[in-house]
Amino acid sequence: MTTWKLYRVVFKIRSPIHVGYRKYRNLMQTRPYVPARTILGALTSNLTRTIFGPTTDGRLYRVVGETLNEYTRFTYLYPALKENKENSGFKAHFPWEKPEEFYHRFIGSYVSTSLQSGVKAAEEGSLHEAEFISPKTMDDNKQVYLLGYVFTRACDGTCDVAKFVKEAAVRIMESQEALQSYHDAPNRISDHMRTLLNDPQQLKEHLSTVALGGERGYGWGKVECVALEEYKGEKLYDKYPYDLEGKGPTLTVPEKSHLPAHAIASPKLPVEGPVEPLVRREWKGSVGSSVVFDGVAYEPGGKVLERLRFKIKTLGYLD
Repeated sequence: MTTWKLYRVVFKIRSPIHVGYRKYRNLMQTRPYVPARTILGALTSNLTRTIFGPTTDGRLYRVVGETLNEYTRFTYLYPALKENKENSGFKAHFPWEKPEEFYHRFIGSYVSTSLQSGVKAAEEGSLHEAEFISPKTMDDNKQVYLLGYVFTRACDGTCDVAKFVKEAAVRIMESQEALQSYHDAPNRISDHMRTLLNDPQQLKEHLSTVALGGERGYGWGKVECVALEEYKGEKLYDKYPYDLEGKGPTLTVPEKSHLPAHAIASPKLPVEGPVEPLVRREWKGSVGSSVVFDGVAYEPGGKVLERLRFKIKTLGYLD
């Protein structure tokens, strides 16, 4: 039986975070949370460059990304405030609980435009406004954090990470010659993954150097991992019971509560709320060259009409 460990992770927001949601006229809206796939994408990029340097070979990113998806599970990150001086005093805030108060406190926006070359005037049609999760509360200037959880598979003597990485590398790189050109890439990836899974401090250091979301050309997306500690509480976010036994971690959403992540939609699922297609770009040969459709899901905040138990799948989706 696979053994999973659970850690609570807290990021200090250093600069505005924009997680692309939708565009309305000249307003680029942000999601009021950070999806697990955003964290995994940032960690994949960081870890791949740590192992291989500043490579642009998308196949290496895919091997590392698939390995992270297999051996870790991230929940979504929500804005949090520090309730006391101890790390355990962080409290997450959700956009569906008190929407007006939430958006007033945690979401800001920035307006910019392009200038016409040689003319001190705005370029026509270039005015746009981008929302962001603010590093400080908009009303009383308190530091804002992001709170979530990460599950990791135990990697002891029976760990099969080396076998998984080798099979993934052969499948993705399509030839042994490609593997040899990276000086035994599977062994290098599996060694780093073992270290990451067995040493929380190493995972914390990698998470401290990620950048989350878009608009990073403006210096946005900077975070610092200030806490990564094994979690022994009974409920995630003090709301959702969980279970580490079995083939993978599960999460229970109580009746009349709200989804804390995207939940794969089905006609019989007793959930009320908006749905959206899960679409993302993937490294295949070059950056973002492949569009991947993961299905249709209820958005976070959907109301659950009866108690439901979900598996926490790759990319943090509930199913």
